[in-house]
Order: sequence, then C-alpha cells, then structure tokens
Amino acid sequence: MGRNRDNSPKWSPDASKIVYKSNEDGEMKLYLMWMDTREKFVLLDTKESPRNIAWSSDGNFLVFTKFVPSKESSNIKLPEKPEGAKWNDAPKYITDMKYRGDGSGYLASGNDQKIPEFRKYSYIEQNLN
Repeated sequence: MGRNRDNSPKWSPDASKIVYKSNEDGEMKLYLMWMDTREKFVLLDTKESPRNIAWSSDGNFLVFTKFVPSKESSNIKLPEKPEGAKWNDAPKYITDMKYRGDGSGYLASGNDQKIPEFRKYSYIEQNLN
C-alpha cells in the first residue's frame, strides 16, 4: 500500500489528458498526465492546494479556485514593550465571522479566488517530445 493520496481527477474534454492532485512528491501538487503515454508533470506547486478544477471546453486551459491568505492589521496601536519585559503574545485582531475550527485553533484569514491557468497544454505537449 502506497502513501500517496491521488484525488480530484478531471478528464480533458477529449479524454486524452487528466489533471489530478497528488502528494506523491511529499507535498500536495497539481499534475497533468497524458493517457496514451502516461507521461506526467507538475502543473502547480503551491502551499495552498487548488480546488474546483475545471477544463476549458477545448481542453487547452484550466481554471481553479485557491485559498489566498490575507494580512490582517489592527487599527489599535499598542505601546512598545519595555526592555526586559516578559509579555504575553500580542492580541489577535479578528474580523472574520468564522475564525476558529473545532480542535484546529485559529483559521487562516483569506478568500477563495478563481485562478485561470493560461498555459496552453497542446503547446506543452509539443515541447515535451
């Protein structure tokens, strides 16, 4: 039994390619594989895993959503810590309605954004050979 988790497969409209998520290299990445040769390569290697992956109707492009973290900054200015003082952690500035998960602590603040993948996969296929 392998330890790989392959999931979210999406066939291209002509069924010649499949895109899927896998952790075969240790981190979750987005892969593209050609069905005739079984050749594959990493399309996307980011900290946040893509979701809602879809092909364009001609099979040349992909679109997906990805969590994009946001930076929160407080409107309140705290005084500087005196030299040698041992203070607790700074207070958390929370603006999200849902900010904690059961057993997982504070959730990252951010939004899901649609990310168009503008590489033309027929071009990549020609240049791999």
